[in-house]
Amino acid sequence: MSTHRSKSNAGFTLIEVLVSIVLVALGLIGLAGLQARTLAEAANSGHRSLATQQAANLSDAIRANREAFNSGGFDITAPASPTVASGCLGAAGCTAAQMAAATLRMWNNDNARVLPGGIGTVCIDATPHDGTPTAFACDGVAGAPYVIKVWWDEDRTGTTATFRRFATALNP
Repeated sequence: MSTHRSKSNAGFTLIEVLVSIVLVALGLIGLAGLQARTLAEAANSGHRSLATQQAANLSDAIRANREAFNSGGFDITAPASPTVASGCLGAAGCTAAQMAAATLRMWNNDNARVLPGGIGTVCIDATPHDGTPTAFACDGVAGAPYVIKVWWDEDRTGTTATFRRFATALNP
Protein backbone atom coordinates (compact mmCIF):
# COMPACT_ATOMS: atom_id res chain seq x y z
CA MET A 1 0.00 0.00 0.00
CA SER A 2 1.26 3.35 -0.80
CA THR A 3 0.23 6.48 0.96
CA HIS A 4 -0.51 9.40 -1.17
CA ARG A 5 -0.27 12.90 0.28
CA SER A 6 -2.14 15.76 -1.10
CA LYS A 7 -0.03 18.78 -1.95
CA SER A 8 -2.69 21.05 -0.41
CA ASN A 9 -1.99 19.64 3.10
CA ALA A 10 1.78 20.12 2.92
CA GLY A 11 3.02 22.48 5.69
CA PHE A 12 -0.29 22.53 7.54
CA THR A 13 1.20 20.95 10.68
CA LEU A 14 3.97 23.56 10.75
CA ILE A 15 1.37 26.35 10.75
CA GLU A 16 -0.49 24.65 13.61
CA VAL A 17 2.73 24.46 15.61
CA LEU A 18 3.53 28.13 14.98
CA VAL A 19 0.02 29.19 16.04
CA SER A 20 0.34 27.06 19.18
CA ILE A 21 3.70 28.66 20.01
CA VAL A 22 2.19 32.14 19.62
CA LEU A 23 -0.77 31.24 21.86
CA VAL A 24 1.49 29.73 24.53
CA ALA A 25 3.73 32.82 24.40
CA LEU A 26 0.74 35.12 24.85
CA GLY A 27 -0.44 32.99 27.77
CA LEU A 28 2.99 33.17 29.41
CA ILE A 29 3.11 36.95 28.96
CA GLY A 30 -0.33 37.19 30.59
CA LEU A 31 0.82 34.94 33.42
CA ALA A 32 3.92 37.10 33.98
CA GLY A 33 1.70 40.20 34.14
CA LEU A 34 -0.58 38.48 36.63
CA GLN A 35 2.40 37.50 38.76
CA ALA A 36 3.75 41.07 38.72
CA ARG A 37 0.35 42.43 39.76
CA THR A 38 0.11 39.84 42.55
CA LEU A 39 3.51 40.89 43.91
CA ALA A 40 2.51 44.57 43.83
CA GLU A 41 -0.75 43.86 45.67
CA ALA A 42 1.11 41.79 48.27
CA ALA A 43 3.40 44.77 48.90
CA ASN A 44 0.35 47.07 49.19
CA SER A 45 -1.23 44.67 51.65
CA GLY A 46 1.95 44.73 53.70
CA HIS A 47 1.89 48.54 53.75
CA ARG A 48 -1.74 48.55 54.92
CA SER A 49 -0.80 46.11 57.67
CA LEU A 50 2.12 48.29 58.76
CA ALA A 51 -0.11 51.39 58.78
CA THR A 52 -2.63 49.55 60.95
CA GLN A 53 0.13 48.56 63.35
CA GLN A 54 1.45 52.13 63.45
CA ALA A 55 -2.04 53.44 64.30
CA ALA A 56 -2.41 50.80 67.02
CA ASN A 57 1.02 51.73 68.46
CA LEU A 58 0.04 55.39 68.69
CA SER A 59 -3.31 54.47 70.25
CA ASP A 60 -1.47 52.59 72.98
CA ALA A 61 0.94 55.48 73.56
CA ILE A 62 -1.96 57.93 73.84
CA ARG A 63 -3.74 55.71 76.35
CA ALA A 64 -0.52 55.54 78.39
CA ASN A 65 -0.28 59.35 78.58
CA ARG A 66 -3.83 60.25 79.58
CA GLU A 67 -2.73 63.58 81.11
CA ALA A 68 -1.39 64.87 77.77
CA PHE A 69 -4.45 63.49 75.98
CA ASN A 70 -6.84 65.33 78.31
CA SER A 71 -4.94 68.61 77.82
CA GLY A 72 -4.85 68.29 73.99
CA GLY A 73 -1.17 67.38 73.78
CA PHE A 74 -1.79 64.80 71.07
CA ASP A 75 -3.90 67.01 68.80
CA ILE A 76 -1.86 67.88 65.67
CA THR A 77 -3.83 70.06 63.29
CA ALA A 78 -0.99 70.98 60.92
CA PRO A 79 1.51 68.75 59.11
CA ALA A 80 4.50 69.81 61.17
CA SER A 81 6.66 67.63 63.36
CA PRO A 82 6.35 68.65 67.00
CA THR A 83 9.53 69.81 68.69
CA VAL A 84 11.00 67.62 71.40
CA ALA A 85 12.47 69.09 74.58
CA SER A 86 16.21 68.42 74.70
CA GLY A 87 16.17 66.43 77.95
CA CYS A 88 12.84 64.73 77.45
CA LEU A 89 14.20 61.30 76.64
CA GLY A 90 17.11 61.51 79.05
CA ALA A 91 17.46 61.14 82.79
CA ALA A 92 15.99 64.62 83.44
CA GLY A 93 12.56 63.54 82.27
CA CYS A 94 9.85 65.75 80.88
CA THR A 95 6.25 66.86 81.31
CA ALA A 96 3.29 64.92 79.92
CA ALA A 97 2.98 67.43 77.05
CA GLN A 98 6.67 67.13 76.21
CA MET A 99 6.36 63.34 76.28
CA ALA A 100 3.38 63.58 73.89
CA ALA A 101 5.47 65.68 71.49
CA ALA A 102 8.34 63.18 71.72
CA THR A 103 5.93 60.29 71.13
CA LEU A 104 4.43 61.95 68.06
CA ARG A 105 7.85 62.77 66.59
CA MET A 106 9.14 59.22 67.12
CA TRP A 107 5.90 57.80 65.72
CA ASN A 108 6.18 59.88 62.56
CA ASN A 109 9.86 58.96 62.23
CA ASP A 110 8.74 55.31 62.36
CA ASN A 111 6.04 56.02 59.75
CA ALA A 112 8.67 57.43 57.40
CA ARG A 113 10.96 54.45 58.08
CA VAL A 114 8.47 51.59 57.60
CA LEU A 115 6.17 53.08 54.94
CA PRO A 116 7.26 54.68 51.64
CA GLY A 117 6.63 58.40 52.12
CA GLY A 118 4.85 57.62 55.40
CA ILE A 119 3.45 60.42 57.53
CA GLY A 120 0.63 60.56 60.03
CA THR A 121 -1.38 62.68 62.39
CA VAL A 122 -3.78 62.38 65.27
CA CYS A 123 -6.41 65.04 65.71
CA ILE A 124 -10.00 65.81 66.59
CA ASP A 125 -11.96 65.48 63.36
CA ALA A 126 -15.65 65.14 62.56
CA THR A 127 -14.84 64.30 58.91
CA PRO A 128 -12.03 61.74 59.19
CA HIS A 129 -12.04 60.70 55.52
CA ASP A 130 -10.46 63.91 54.24
CA GLY A 131 -7.01 65.42 54.25
CA THR A 132 -3.68 64.77 52.59
CA PRO A 133 -0.12 64.43 53.86
CA THR A 134 0.40 68.15 53.27
CA ALA A 135 -3.00 69.35 54.56
CA PHE A 136 -4.26 67.18 57.39
CA ALA A 137 -7.76 68.76 57.31
CA CYS A 138 -8.59 68.27 60.96
CA ASP A 139 -11.56 70.41 61.94
CA GLY A 140 -11.40 70.20 65.77
CA VAL A 141 -15.19 70.08 66.14
CA ALA A 142 -16.18 69.74 69.80
CA GLY A 143 -17.35 66.23 70.61
CA ALA A 144 -15.75 64.71 67.52
CA PRO A 145 -13.47 61.70 68.06
CA TYR A 146 -9.71 61.68 67.99
CA VAL A 147 -8.73 60.21 64.63
CA ILE A 148 -5.40 58.68 63.68
CA LYS A 149 -4.57 59.14 60.01
CA VAL A 150 -1.62 57.57 58.20
CA TRP A 151 -0.64 58.28 54.59
CA TRP A 152 1.94 56.63 52.36
CA ASP A 153 2.88 56.40 48.68
CA GLU A 154 1.35 53.01 47.97
CA ASP A 155 2.56 52.54 44.42
CA ARG A 156 5.68 54.72 44.82
CA THR A 157 4.63 57.06 42.05
CA GLY A 158 3.85 60.13 44.12
CA THR A 159 0.13 59.30 44.39
CA THR A 160 -0.78 59.05 48.05
CA ALA A 161 -2.99 56.29 49.37
CA THR A 162 -4.78 56.81 52.64
CA PHE A 163 -5.35 54.54 55.58
CA ARG A 164 -7.40 55.68 58.54
CA ARG A 165 -7.90 54.13 61.95
CA PHE A 166 -10.50 55.66 64.18
CA ALA A 167 -9.51 55.84 67.83
CA THR A 168 -13.00 56.17 69.24
CA ALA A 169 -11.87 54.70 72.58
CA LEU A 170 -9.81 57.87 73.05
CA ASN A 171 -12.86 60.14 73.31
CA PRO A 172 -12.83 61.95 76.67
